[in-house]
Parts: sequence; C-alpha cells; structure tokens
Amino acid sequence: MPKEKLCIFIDGGNVFHAANSLKIHIDLDKLVTALTGNRTLIRTYYYGATLNTPTQLRFFDKLRHLGFTVKTLPLRQYDGTPFEKGIDVMLVTDMLKLAHTNSYDTALLVSGDKDFTYTVQELKTLGKTVEVAAFTHALASELQQAADNTILLDHLIPNITLPK
Repeated sequence: MPKEKLCIFIDGGNVFHAANSLKIHIDLDKLVTALTGNRTLIRTYYYGATLNTPTQLRFFDKLRHLGFTVKTLPLRQYDGTPFEKGIDVMLVTDMLKLAHTNSYDTALLVSGDKDFTYTVQELKTLGKTVEVAAFTHALASELQQAADNTILLDHLIPNITLPK
C-alpha cells in the first residue's frame, strides 16, 4: 500500500506569536520532521508577512534552503501599527488548489486560527484528511472540532525548539 502523501501548511504569524507568548523559538525543520512521521512529505509551505528586513530575508532564505516553499506578502501599516493582510487567503487558496489536483492525501495546517475552520470542513468534503497542529493556548475550539486530528505542539516542545 502506498504511503500517505502529506502537505504541511504553516501560518508563520500564528506560530510565531504563539511560540513568542511561551518565550520559545521553534526550529521549523525539527517541527516538520516531528509532524511528518513515516508519511511521504510532498512539500512544506510557509506563509508570512514581511518588512523585508535583512534578518527576515535570511530567515526566508534558510527555509528555502531547507526545501520549504516560502510565500510572503508585505506587512501593512495602519496608524503606525503593522498588520498582516492576505496571508490566510493565500494559504487557503493553496490548500484548496492542491486538494483539487490531488497533490496530497492529508493536509496538515500548523495554526490555531479559527478563520481556517470553514476551509478544513470543505477539504474534508473533497475526501482529504485534515490535521491541525497548534499550541493549546492558541487553538480555536471550532478549528479543533473541524479537524480529523489535532496535534498539540505543547507536547513536542523539547523536540521542536531551538537551544537557548
């Protein structure tokens, strides 16, 4: 029997803020390894907003070097406050497009954002398995209920963090 095909979709802003609130730094390469298990990883997508600072550009280059597909949009400003716009739509579009082309059996969404709930439900109607990975404090109950499986990142902290 062929191995399960997996695509991982990382909501960078959501993961960053959730990890930051716990005062930890996630090693995304270790995270992907822990989440993949014995499945066939087709591709990992990372979505994030950027100010194109040298530090951010080096981070995105490192992810590309590790084999991630990195998708970014400029960070917007409103009254001096930066905010993301369009990242979730880009992620959802890719999840649905790749589902329609049968690129994966399982979509693994690394985010706890309630806004993805409807997309998860729709992917399931297309016959896809949808897993959600998030920290407990940042996981919307609606998203957790919609998913086929939930992976609580709290339990993986020793295996997915950068050394201090």
